[in-house]
Amino acid sequence: MTEAAPKHQNKTRSEKAGLLFPVGRIHRVLKSRALKCKTSDGKLRVGRVSGNAAIYLATVMEYLCNEVLDLAAESVKKTRTKRITPQIINTTIKNDDLLRSLFKDVSIANSSEVGVYNEKLLTLSAKDYFQHIRSGVKEQKQIAK
Repeated sequence: MTEAAPKHQNKTRSEKAGLLFPVGRIHRVLKSRALKCKTSDGKLRVGRVSGNAAIYLATVMEYLCNEVLDLAAESVKKTRTKRITPQIINTTIKNDDLLRSLFKDVSIANSSEVGVYNEKLLTLSAKDYFQHIRSGVKEQKQIAK
């Protein structure tokens, strides 16, 4: 009796790289975004993205999520609560110097964070707001000429 050779099981790129984030999905999104890019001539360019780019991006995203969640878990232990809420994630990011500089323009949903708004734009009606925007676009076009 001879033993049958073990079947070769397919491994995903995430498993090969030892990641939890989906490398294939990230690669698909990168390719679709690359197709939408235009050159300086206004022509669509060919969207070619290396497979290594997707692995690298998945690695960075996984590292950042791991870092944020580890710090949030520490703050949950300190406050003796049971859940990581958006408010805790927000305060965790604001308390860490490196994460604060990385996420400076990010607003987290349901974290009761107050955004920074231009007071002049808040007092304008919708019609005046769009006229203000159009005048700014016209000025930029005149400067470019």
